[in-house]
Amino acid sequence: TKEPFKNRIAHNRVTCVNGTFAFTDLVITVAPGDIQLIEFEFVGLDDNGIQREFISKPYVQAVYSRQCIAGEEQTRRGTCERCGYGFYSMDVPDGQSSCTLCENNAVCLGGNVMYPMAGHYKKVPYGGAVFRCYNQNACLEGSADALTGTCAAGYQGFMCGSCVNMFYKNAQSQCSRCPSYNTAMIQAALRLLWLTVLIYGISKLNLRVT
Repeated sequence: TKEPFKNRIAHNRVTCVNGTFAFTDLVITVAPGDIQLIEFEFVGLDDNGIQREFISKPYVQAVYSRQCIAGEEQTRRGTCERCGYGFYSMDVPDGQSSCTLCENNAVCLGGNVMYPMAGHYKKVPYGGAVFRCYNQNACLEGSADALTGTCAAGYQGFMCGSCVNMFYKNAQSQCSRCPSYNTAMIQAALRLLWLTVLIYGISKLNLRVT
């Protein structure tokens, strides 16, 4: 434990009602993650105007200060301040620290809230690395509720690199919707017809050559 904080509060009017003292102007500053012991000694005038101590034994109050958290910076004054818009902090500060300027391909709302712009993706919600998608059309801009980014219809997974059910990757590596049963049957029939015509044409050509 630390030594009690000794600082007399003089020339201030303190109201006491039913044994409860109200300190309206008392400000206590404690470093983040620290503890401070405050010792109170109450001296005043009784009903007869005689100065005496109201409490025979000084009262000691422990004041705890939380540590700075992710999304905050620890200033030189020893205070924790939330990162503003355009800045972020993903790690818990260990001593004096500063917020980091937002990545070029991301939007930072302050604190530890950062999401990628369209065409980009994040691997983890509360991480600073922003990746460029192989298929930029598959990656939509994220939001405060989608910190890794969002995928266009038909895409899923890391960097929106795979297709959801009922979609397949076409020759351009884009996710296209699978055709319906009727459409598939028509396409198969057309392929079969084209193949039949091709074989017939080749056979007729061979006959002419011979």
